Amino acid sequence: MATVTTNSPFSPDQAPTRLKSSLSFRLHGLYRWLSPGHTYLAAVAEHRLLKRLEFFESDLPKEDLDIPYDSITAAEDKKEDQEPLQPPAGEDPEPLAIDENDPKAARNRFEHAVNRLKFIHRTNPPPSVDPSVVVAKIGSVPIPSLSPHDYMNTLIIRQRSDVDLTTYRPSLVITHGFGAGLAFFYKNYPELVKVFVEQRGWRIYAVDWIGMGRSSRPKYPSNCAIKRSASTISRGSNAGPGRRLSTASRASTTSDTSPHSDFDEQAVDVAEQYFLTAFEEWRQRLAITDMVLMGHSFGGYLAGAYTKHHHDRVKQLLLVSPVGVPHKPEGYVFGNNTSYWFTIASKLWTNQFTPQGLIRAMGPFGPRMIAGYAARRFPFLTLPESRDFEQYIYNMSVDRGAGEYAISHILEPGAYARRPLCDQLKGIKVPTSFLYGDVDWMDYRHAESIKGDLWDARVEVVKDAGHHLYIDNPKGFNEVFVRHILERS
Repeated sequence: MATVTTNSPFSPDQAPTRLKSSLSFRLHGLYRWLSPGHTYLAAVAEHRLLKRLEFFESDLPKEDLDIPYDSITAAEDKKEDQEPLQPPAGEDPEPLAIDENDPKAARNRFEHAVNRLKFIHRTNPPPSVDPSVVVAKIGSVPIPSLSPHDYMNTLIIRQRSDVDLTTYRPSLVITHGFGAGLAFFYKNYPELVKVFVEQRGWRIYAVDWIGMGRSSRPKYPSNCAIKRSASTISRGSNAGPGRRLSTASRASTTSDTSPHSDFDEQAVDVAEQYFLTAFEEWRQRLAITDMVLMGHSFGGYLAGAYTKHHHDRVKQLLLVSPVGVPHKPEGYVFGNNTSYWFTIASKLWTNQFTPQGLIRAMGPFGPRMIAGYAARRFPFLTLPESRDFEQYIYNMSVDRGAGEYAISHILEPGAYARRPLCDQLKGIKVPTSFLYGDVDWMDYRHAESIKGDLWDARVEVVKDAGHHLYIDNPKGFNEVFVRHILERS
């Protein structure tokens, strides 16, 4: 079997010797909460999700990947597999007309579409990919500029004959959103691999942002540290965190009439460079000279910000339901000051309290909280898929907090960016696509309103899909995604 050349920085996943395999999926309640092995348990769940790809090769022990959750779950899995599948009755509902005065409209439509989504998932198997031609491996790429122990978790999919990663191949790079990881796209990889890797010889890279997913988690600066730095900078010094953006580069993305304070501007610099400096080093170490770059949600914002500063490295930019596109409406106040709870939520947000912090605070009740979320948000998944998803999300969430704290520096309460993409992408000559679901809580009309100000921008809505459109309707998403790339290649 052909392997990657030894001069590659890519290191396959391995099981830590300190965690015995018998723990892998037998940790429940208090015992699982107290377990020191969340990083490895997230790896096991990630590999279990990716094991559904016939061309994926795992380096983790087989006994870890094959352990069932418990006897009850195994019985339920078998029962579900034997249930006959019936097509949904009735006609499809009319396309959603988003009413901003009714925040529940998208959710109601999504719930109405669940039965149809189940049918779509169960009756549209992924295309077959020849595992003798294509191989997928997951491992780590070191980021020594941060520390000798920092790395970015990476999935590389390539032809088996493509053994030297330092040679040029067209590359598709996939990045996830907030609270997610590269395995979230496991339903999309077969189609993308069939089209781009097996038929055209591309490489596909999926990567976890530094401080998120299964990448290492270098410490993120606190509000106090950034305030001290902002105070120093306001007095004319260039010292402090986040100063890797040049003054000219920062000025090009910030208006002279910006309503934000020195702290806000410095916080955005710190947050963006926390991710983008590591991402650029990751690109250099893998010798990716140019790429088709895709980012989802928060990852879409970061992909856009990266393109702003490294547009010569991005051939195409695909933003999938990206956060932070428009300007904040004039006079907008989060919650309209109508509730004391909005004030509390705003304070928690600005003080870097995150959803992951809530899950950690839930202690042994955290797994149940995640299970409830997965059942409500992804009800069309089979039970084995849902169980793997729960384990994946939970163990990534309760790991040490790092990159998650950046979100309150990039976004204001209400999810408006302090430095919107509509400004950052203006004047950048990179073909850009905005993709949304038709029941997406991100409003596609924001992208429609700015595409005329951008260079070669397109907007398209995928039917039967919400914010996670690539999971909700993988077949529909893949068709749109592939078409946008091929039409501009």
